[in-house]
Amino acid sequence: MQLFFREPLKGALVSLLPLILICSIAELASAQEGSARVWKSGKHEVRGTLLRHDETHVTLMPENRKKSVKVEIAMLSDEDQLFLKGLPFIEADQVQHETVMPHMARYTESPMAVAEILNQVGKNHEKSPYAKMMVGLALATEIANYRDAKKNFEAALKIIRKHQKVLGEGYHARTVVSLQNNIAVCALKMSKGDEAAEQLSDGSSGEIPFALYHNATLLMEATKGVTQIKLTNKWRGKLVDVLAKKKPASPGVEVPSRYLFSLEWDDPLNESQLSQLVALSGKPLPHAEDKANLVGGSVFTNETELIKRGYSEHASSSGCLISPTLMLTNRHIAKSKTNDFSYTLTRFLKDGSPELVGGKVVKWSVVNGEDLALIELDKPIEDAAAFPLRRGRLNDGEDLTVLGFPDVSGEGEHISATSGRFVGMDESLPWMYSTNMMQEGIGGGPTLDMKGNLVGLAFAKSDFRNGRVVWFNNHRIERRYNDHTVTVSGKAILEFLKVALPDYEFDRESNKFYESRQALAEAVRGSVMLVKAWQPPKENVKKVRPDFVPGQSAEGFRHNWKKGEAELGSLRKKRLFPDLWCMTCYGKGRLFCQNCGGEGKIYRRESVKAGKNNLGVQMYKFEVKSSRCKACSSRPNRDCPDCEDGKLPFSIPD
Repeated sequence: MQLFFREPLKGALVSLLPLILICSIAELASAQEGSARVWKSGKHEVRGTLLRHDETHVTLMPENRKKSVKVEIAMLSDEDQLFLKGLPFIEADQVQHETVMPHMARYTESPMAVAEILNQVGKNHEKSPYAKMMVGLALATEIANYRDAKKNFEAALKIIRKHQKVLGEGYHARTVVSLQNNIAVCALKMSKGDEAAEQLSDGSSGEIPFALYHNATLLMEATKGVTQIKLTNKWRGKLVDVLAKKKPASPGVEVPSRYLFSLEWDDPLNESQLSQLVALSGKPLPHAEDKANLVGGSVFTNETELIKRGYSEHASSSGCLISPTLMLTNRHIAKSKTNDFSYTLTRFLKDGSPELVGGKVVKWSVVNGEDLALIELDKPIEDAAAFPLRRGRLNDGEDLTVLGFPDVSGEGEHISATSGRFVGMDESLPWMYSTNMMQEGIGGGPTLDMKGNLVGLAFAKSDFRNGRVVWFNNHRIERRYNDHTVTVSGKAILEFLKVALPDYEFDRESNKFYESRQALAEAVRGSVMLVKAWQPPKENVKKVRPDFVPGQSAEGFRHNWKKGEAELGSLRKKRLFPDLWCMTCYGKGRLFCQNCGGEGKIYRRESVKAGKNNLGVQMYKFEVKSSRCKACSSRPNRDCPDCEDGKLPFSIPD
C-alpha cells in the first residue's frame, strides 16, 4: 500500500504501518459521508475523508485512493483530536435542528401552540440548545411565565457552555448572546435590574446584536429617577460601555419601545466549518452581513434616489469635520426612535457649488446631555481643513462664532455665521452658554474662537426663566438669560471621542488670529456640512407606551389589534419577539391592593371581655374584626389602566 502525503518524508510509511488497517471497498460504500480535510500525525499529513471513529481509532479514506486506513487517535495532532471531540456536538445540533425546523413557521405565529412538542424534542435530544431556547421564549411571550422561561434559557446556555469548554467561545457564539439577552429580559420583567445589566454587558464582547442594544437602551431609560427597576451605578456604567460601541443595523421593520426577546442562533456546523472553528482556536466563524436593511441609517449621495424610494425630508442640521474622514453632528438629528432614517451630507466647494458626500453614522453618545454623533465619510476630504479642538479655558466675554445652516427650507442652503460672547459653563451638564443667536438648523455646527479652534458643538437654545448655575473659570454664579446658544462643551467632545475612537487625536490648536468673523467664516466654511435626515416612506416612528412607565392614562389606549398582529408578525419573521406583558399589573389585567390582598377590608384581632370565671377574675377572648382598606379606597380589584387583559398594544395610534 502507498499513501500520498503532502510532505512525504523518508520512513513515514514505516512509522505508520503499525497503525494501518486495510478496509474493503464494500465497507467504504456503507460508511458515513464526510468532507475531506488534512489530517496530521507528527510531521506527516494526508488529505482524506473521515469514515468512522471510536474512542481509540479513526478510519480515513485518503483522496484518490480506493482503500481506507485506520489510525490511532493518540497519534493525531491536537487539532485533529479536538475536531473529533467536536463531532458529537455538531451531530446533536444537526439532529435537533432538523427536528425543530419543520415547526418554525407555526412557531412564529403562535409559539405556545408548538411548545409542548418542542419540550419533548428537548427531552429526546438533550445535548443541543434549540428546543429549550424556543420553549423558554414561548413561556415568556405567550403566558408571561418568566421564571420557567428563564430556567429553559439557562439550561440551553449550560449545554453550550459545556461544549465551549472543548471547542472555545466561537461555538454557538451568536446563540449565547441571544440567550443572555433573553435571560436579561426575564430578569427585567421580575424587576431585577442589576442581573439584567450583567447579562446584557456579558453578551456584548463581540458584535452587538440589535435586540441586546435595544434592550440596553430601554433599561438605561427605564432606570432614570424613581422606577420599579433598580440599577446600581456599577452596572449602569457597564451599560454605557455597551451603548458606546458600534450601533447595530436596524432590522428593517417597525420596532416598538418594548423589551425584545431574540431567537437568533447559530445553525449547526458541518465538518468543514468545524475544521475552520478548530483552526481558529475557538474564535467565532465569520458570518455574512445582514442584508435585511439596506437603506435605514445609511448616508446617500443622491437625493433623487431617496425621493424615488418615497423618502421625504424630515429635518436638517449642520456638522463639522474633525478629520478628513470624520464629522461631528448632533445625536438628535442622526438618531430616530427606530433608527431607520437615512441621511445626506452636503459640502460646498470654493465656487459655492454643492457636493454630496457619502458615509455612515457610526457612533452616538448615550451620556445625558451629550448631544453628539459621529459620521464616518466614505472618502477623505482633501481640500478642507479639520477643526482643531481648544484645550484651554475660555475667558469671560470672549468672542465666539457659530457656523451652520439655519432654516434651509425657508432661506435655502446657505451657511450662516452668528456672533456672540462666552457666558459660562454649566455646573451639572456638559454644556456651555454663549450669547450667539440660535436658529433651527444650526444645531451640530461648530462653535469657534477667533483662531478657528473648536470649543464645542451647538445644539439648542436656552430658556431658563428661573436662572441657571454657570461657571466663570473657578467662580460659581447664577444668571438669568433666555435665547442663548447651548453648546456641548469641548471637554465633553473629547470624552465622547475617547470612548468612540480611543486612538483618535485632534490636530494641534491654531494660533492664527482672524481679524473679523467674516474672514474666519470664509476660511473654514468648507469644513462645515449640511446634514439632512430623510424619513422612510411609511413612518415607523410610533408613539409607544413603554412597559416600564406605570400609571399612565388609558385614554386612546384601544387600538386596531389586527393591525398590531400584522406588525408583530413582520417582526417575528426577523426572529425578534417583543414582550407585550404589562409590568403595572404583572400581566394579570387587574390591579390588586397589596395592603388588603384584594378584599377591600383589613382584618385584625381584638381582645374583648368574655365574662368572669368562678373566682371572679375577668376573662378575655379574641374576636376578628374588619375595617375598610384606606389604601385602595374599597377598590381592591380594578382594571389595570395601562393594558388590556394584561397585554400592552404593539403601538399606540397617533
